[in-house]
Amino acid sequence: LMHEFGSWDGVSTYNVLSNGLDAPEERFVYSGKRSETILRALIRHERSPKLTIETGGEVAYNMRQTDQAYSVGGAPVALPSASVKVEETRGEAFSKGTWRLHPDLTLEAGLRLEASTISQSGDADQEKSFFFAKPRFMATWTPMPNNQLRFRFERELGQLDFSDFAASADLEEQNVYGGNVDLEPEQRWISELTYERRFWGEGVVSIGYRHDEIIDAIDRIPLAGGLSAVGNIGEGTLDRLSLNVTVPLDKLGVTGARFTFRNDWNKTEVTDPTTGEKRPISGVRPTQANVGIEQDITRLKLQWGVNWLPYLGQPSYSPDQVSRWRGTDYFELFAEYKPSPTLAIRAQLNLWDDFTQSRTVFADRDTRAVAFVEDSVVDPRTFASIRVRKTF
Repeated sequence: LMHEFGSWDGVSTYNVLSNGLDAPEERFVYSGKRSETILRALIRHERSPKLTIETGGEVAYNMRQTDQAYSVGGAPVALPSASVKVEETRGEAFSKGTWRLHPDLTLEAGLRLEASTISQSGDADQEKSFFFAKPRFMATWTPMPNNQLRFRFERELGQLDFSDFAASADLEEQNVYGGNVDLEPEQRWISELTYERRFWGEGVVSIGYRHDEIIDAIDRIPLAGGLSAVGNIGEGTLDRLSLNVTVPLDKLGVTGARFTFRNDWNKTEVTDPTTGEKRPISGVRPTQANVGIEQDITRLKLQWGVNWLPYLGQPSYSPDQVSRWRGTDYFELFAEYKPSPTLAIRAQLNLWDDFTQSRTVFADRDTRAVAFVEDSVVDPRTFASIRVRKTF
């Protein structure tokens, strides 16, 4: 049983100089509250050494209430779904069987049945009910020691972000978003094949390919009045090549240390709802490599490590502009001390190099003539944290 709740409020203002004069001040005021309650039960039964069955269910209630107002020069501007309360009641039943058909071959099959009702009140009053069947199949084959081949076929259902049902604003980039009361969950049919090779004890090399057929892809859609919102834009695809490498360094004389590398190369495609042309999906990073070194120093009960992301970046598409941000040389350094098996103290430092943002703004949605291009350099924050964890 889990229950979470929270609340927030704030105000955002923006005005610029135009021909030496202050432009009318834009003002966005917001407040809200949310809660989530989940009850989940699972039964696992080993019918034989070769067959295991799991079955269970989950019920959940989610709520988010948002109240917002937008004005320019003191004059109120109407927003779609400025004040809205979204509630979801969801139930899910699931069952999974794992069959160890042979010492070298394991098959797993399962089915989840999910039913939910999403209701809205406030500026928009409506209710929608959904039912989805989510099958899953996975086969694991070990043709020879330290070599494994895995295949997965599964239907996944995305979780809706209830904040997308209400209006929002990013005044610094002159964006005001309307809410979308017609949002539906994104669906994905996933096919994935992974090969894994183990060596030198903890050493691993794995390479995988994944293809997603996306239904009701979620991205930005145009609204009347020059506004936009998060919405479903139709079908799309994702192709991903993944590489993960872990190399123990004991053989090189560094006891307890290991080198790691991992990266996903992503290619996505959807049809833009404004232009009708093919483009990538917003917010998906084409690549983001992570290079790291970690070491366990047993006699000191200490683990330390550093991770380096040489390149970061992702695009975002909306009806009125295209923006991209790019960063380089992100570092994460940590040290964790375990004075006892149940107590861990971790210190961490996150360092960013400057990253760049580029924004192309269009004069109108029909011709997509470029009104202006804005480039900026951002000096991001440096984070330092200490975490103490006790288990009992």
